[in-house]
Amino acid sequence: MKKKFIISGLLMTFMVGLGTTYYYNRSNTKDVKSAVSSSLISSKIHEKALLAVSNINPNIEKQVKDYILNGQQNLPEAKKIKWSKTFLDKVDINELYSKYIASGGNGKDVRGFAEYITANAPIQSNWKDLFNEDLSSIYGEKAVKLVHLDGDFYQAYVNKDGKEVRFVVVSARTGYFHG
Repeated sequence: MKKKFIISGLLMTFMVGLGTTYYYNRSNTKDVKSAVSSSLISSKIHEKALLAVSNINPNIEKQVKDYILNGQQNLPEAKKIKWSKTFLDKVDINELYSKYIASGGNGKDVRGFAEYITANAPIQSNWKDLFNEDLSSIYGEKAVKLVHLDGDFYQAYVNKDGKEVRFVVVSARTGYFHG
């Protein structure tokens, strides 16, 4: 039978002799650890489950957003992970965190996870609208044309004096743009 653990949005399934489901939320880490320690689980599974529980950061969503938007002051601009707050708020952090942990990521490494989501977050289907909202709120401009450059980068053009002129380059994934 399978033993399932829901850990901060992560579903972990272990094969065991008897089926029991344990659910984790931010307040019951101790309960999951004691459930994992039960004699129903083989020592190999027990070891893996305890490792998984100890690798989880229940505050990851808040921490990674704060790190990306407000942290990194000690880094030079070229090394900073940059996102539009509008785009970052649309990302399903918990789903990406599950994938990050499943791929062997260190659940306590906020910067490592920030790099992971920057490379792996899906591009929002309405990214052009989100970008235009940001562009308008910051510069009072609207992109009249977007030209694909490479990867998820696009050159945005605006209308100036009746002409289309290059204005900024934007990442369709993160919404970050610069001129």
